[in-house]
Amino acid sequence: MEVNPRYLGQCAANLPGCATAPDRFRTMSHIGRSALCEIAHLEMRQRTGLLNPGNRNLKIGPDRGRRTESRITRKIREICHCGVIQRSDGKAESAVCDWRNRTVKSVQSEFGTGGALTGSNGVSGTRNTEWQHGSFRMRSNSGIPGYLAIVVGLALVSGCERGEPLQWESSRLVRELPPQAQPGVQAAVNTHAGTAAKPKLVSQSEQKFDFLIHLLEGQAVYQKRCVQCHGVSGDGNGPVAAHLYPRPRDYTRGIFKFTSTPYGGKPRREDLLATLRRGITGTSMPSFSLLSRRDLEAVVDYVVVLSQRGELEYQLAAEVQAAEELDQEILPEFVSDVARRWNEADSTLTHPLSPQPAELTADHVALGRTAFLTKGCSKCHGDDGRGQTKDNIGKDSWGYPTRAADLTSGMLHGGQDPIDIYRRILNGING
Repeated sequence: MEVNPRYLGQCAANLPGCATAPDRFRTMSHIGRSALCEIAHLEMRQRTGLLNPGNRNLKIGPDRGRRTESRITRKIREICHCGVIQRSDGKAESAVCDWRNRTVKSVQSEFGTGGALTGSNGVSGTRNTEWQHGSFRMRSNSGIPGYLAIVVGLALVSGCERGEPLQWESSRLVRELPPQAQPGVQAAVNTHAGTAAKPKLVSQSEQKFDFLIHLLEGQAVYQKRCVQCHGVSGDGNGPVAAHLYPRPRDYTRGIFKFTSTPYGGKPRREDLLATLRRGITGTSMPSFSLLSRRDLEAVVDYVVVLSQRGELEYQLAAEVQAAEELDQEILPEFVSDVARRWNEADSTLTHPLSPQPAELTADHVALGRTAFLTKGCSKCHGDDGRGQTKDNIGKDSWGYPTRAADLTSGMLHGGQDPIDIYRRILNGING
């Protein structure tokens, strides 16, 4: 089953039985919680007609729809109170999965017909057929076309197997430490940057439950859209990374190339959003402009979590290598240093030192050419801007081969707008 944590957020925010006991609600695995919420919203949408707006025979007025939604809310609240969600041994999730799988087998329909449905008790028919799991029911009334059954069947057929919980991997630098030193570094990182199950920002001293849900939504987007290249831990070692040039970005060093801040500074949140919206021309990084703003903001914050976590881990591992132990008294200094530099980014936006010329003139082009040839640009990019020079080769901060861009291709990785080009020249490119 594909987990949609948005249902989890809605369930925790809107259902009193869950919202009043977030600690109990969180003891259930992420898949189990999402399964309960997904089933609840599927039934709610079915009963209020939202899942089947084209059915003329299904007439439910606003008042009846609200009453139906209220009944379903009470059902879910009963589940919260009866202890299903309190159990963390996996039995509750298994029960939900078994119920879903039995329902898959019971769906029998023909496209465009009445769609006979069979309940878990083996009784088939087209009127008032129910599936039941504890106090939770799902009913199909006559008049609902067969394609509704197909929609429900497809929603359930994805399966509900319990997979391995998501875990972040320690960096190579940590793995190279003496075995007795590794647990201390890992424990310190988990304390200040959280775990994959409960991620948190190093730069955020106190995290609210709502923001945790926001980060889990970003995690779901990341696992679907980004992990193939950037890897589970954000280290740029995803399954396809070795076949790409340039390599996918390694977030764990805290280095981002295309920022609106001075050289060496952290990116602003708007910088990361801009990169997602436009993509990086000439690389394997596509545009994600079709994603909702909510998804974009959530995945950006999750990427920042991975970056801050990796940066803290790198600094602590380097300290242990040098001092042969991690001094707990200076640990807060490393945490404060990471948090400070990220928090300063919003106040260090680079503003143009002079206004943009109103129009492109031959005089401005001549001045630009002179600067290009005399200020060091042509050393790597060449006099003609094609980058075909003997000095146009080297390694980046991550140790991979890199080259200066061919400016005549028009594929400017950091953006095509004049302000983007201005900042690339003034600030340089990190990494």
